[in-house]
Amino acid sequence: MSVATMRFKTLLQREWMQHRWGWLLVMFAPLVITLVTLPFGGVQFGPNEGIDAEISAVMLGKASKLMALVWGLSTMAVLSLSLLAMSFQVSGLARRDVQDRSLEFWMSLPGSHSEHLGATLLAHCLLVPLAALFAGALSGLVIAAGVTVKVLGFASLAEVQWGGVVQLLLPGLVRLVAGLPLFLLWLLPALLVLMVASAWLKRWGVPAVALGTVLLANLPATRGPVRAWLEGQAQGASQAFFFGNPAQVKAAVGSSLQVEHMDLAQIWQLVGEDLLNQRGHLASAQFLSGAVVAVGCFALLVYKRKHMA
Repeated sequence: MSVATMRFKTLLQREWMQHRWGWLLVMFAPLVITLVTLPFGGVQFGPNEGIDAEISAVMLGKASKLMALVWGLSTMAVLSLSLLAMSFQVSGLARRDVQDRSLEFWMSLPGSHSEHLGATLLAHCLLVPLAALFAGALSGLVIAAGVTVKVLGFASLAEVQWGGVVQLLLPGLVRLVAGLPLFLLWLLPALLVLMVASAWLKRWGVPAVALGTVLLANLPATRGPVRAWLEGQAQGASQAFFFGNPAQVKAAVGSSLQVEHMDLAQIWQLVGEDLLNQRGHLASAQFLSGAVVAVGCFALLVYKRKHMA
C-alpha cells in the first residue's frame, strides 16, 4: 500500500471516529423505534394494500409477500434517512476544521487540502449511504419479521418462503447499490454549492443559496435556463434510483407497466438495461454542465481551505 493510499485511509478513519455514533444512530433508529412501538400498536393490511401482487416464477404466500414488502420498505427508509441526514450535515463540513480549531494540526501532517476534502466527501456522500443501505437490509429483516409476527402470528414465520423473498428483493437491492453512486454524482453540484456558500458566508450560506436559487428561477432574464437546468439535475438524480425509461418497462411486460407482471428473468434484464441507459446519461450536456459546476466548487473549497490555514 502506497503512502498516499495509507494517508487517505487515515483521513477516512478520522471521519469514522468523529461521526460514527451519529451515523449508527440514523441507520438503526428505525429498528429501535419499531421494536419499542410494535408491541403496543395495531398493524393491519387490507386485501389490496400491496401484498397480493404476484411475480411470475415467484409464487409467494401471504406471509412471504408481507415479509418482502416490509423488508423492502424498511431498507428504503433507512437509506432515505441517511441521505437526508447527509444533506443537512454536508454544508458545514467545509468549516469544520476551523470551528474545532484542528486545521493547524491536520495541515502540519503530510497531505494536501484536496485529499482532506476528497476524503470528507467520499465518506459522507458515498461510503456512509452505502453502509446505510446494507444496515437497512439487515435491520429491515428484523423489522419485517416483527411485523409479520404481529399481523399473522408466530406460526407465519415458518410459512415464509425465504428463497423466494430473497429472489424477489435482490434485483431491487442491486439496483439501489448501482444507482447510489449515480444519484450522488447528479446531486454533487448542489452539495458543493452549499459547501462553498457555507465556507464563505458561514451560517448564512444555506439561506443565501436558497434565496439566490429562488430569485434566479423567477427573474424573467434567468428563469428559463435556470429552471430547465434544475429540472434536468432533479430528473437525473431521480432516475438514478428508479427506472428512467418507461418504454423499457412497457417493452418488457407488454401493454402493462406494472413490474409485478414480470418474471425474474425479465426483472434482471430490465435492471441491466436501465443501468446501461443511466450510464449513457453521464455523457449528456446536462450532466457535464453539473460536473463543471462541481469541479469549480471543489477548486473554490481548496482555495478557501488554503487561506483558512
